[in-house]
Amino acid sequence: MRLRFGHVQNPFSAPVLVAIERGHLAEAGVEFELTRFANGSEMSRALALGEVDAGVGGHLQTLAATLAGADQVFIAPLGFERAPDHLPIALVAAGRISSGRELEGAIVGVSALAAISELQLRIYMRAQGADYGTLTLRAMPFAQLAAALESGEIAAASAPDPFAAQLAADGLAQIIDRGSLSAELADSERVMIAGLAASRAWVVSNPGAARAIAGALARAIDELRGEPAPTGLHVPYFDRSLREADLQPVFDLAYEHGLVDRRTQAGELMVALD
Repeated sequence: MRLRFGHVQNPFSAPVLVAIERGHLAEAGVEFELTRFANGSEMSRALALGEVDAGVGGHLQTLAATLAGADQVFIAPLGFERAPDHLPIALVAAGRISSGRELEGAIVGVSALAAISELQLRIYMRAQGADYGTLTLRAMPFAQLAAALESGEIAAASAPDPFAAQLAADGLAQIIDRGSLSAELADSERVMIAGLAASRAWVVSNPGAARAIAGALARAIDELRGEPAPTGLHVPYFDRSLREADLQPVFDLAYEHGLVDRRTQAGELMVALD
């Protein structure tokens, strides 16, 4: 089977690279054409246009595409945030900024608009009693954050480790927040950040291909869980179980903080392949 696959270079999509590099997709009989996208929003847009068959879907980008009529679904999980040790997404700020009030009026670098970074900022600013509406978000690749902070183009940035940790180690910014999505969750509870997304029509038409891809990614996830995490870094939590309970909190928070205009049941965006 041949697959047009959309990839996004971030820590949550690590199982995809492992499945490719270690031959799991090839062993599953999948020939793929890999297209790399700058962020999950671009991937979701390409999926909606039929330019790719499946790919790395961000939770909010996939939700937004579905609310716009694209009917995208998750068929396998990739990476999660889980308290207290798997909180990769950090908010870093330059200079003396150390609180939400001090962040007011700032330009903040994010990888994509209307995605996890924006939700993180909305949650953080509300918790700090600060005005989110004063912020300006500027989308840019993670690789450009250091130069933008150093030049003063941005005053803060939302980024996952290892990017956030490197910015702090280089003295360009300090970490002022981690784990916004998990702030109200008990230890060991988790939220899904990214998963394998496809159009519902493609899954219905290609059930064998969907199962083969999900199986290859599950093998990669099992291997990643057996490997030691890099010292000093918050890495995503990886698990092969696709559960509504892991995605619903994100959708609820997105509605509560005004990122989407209506409530959605996470189960509507999931397809069980077993």
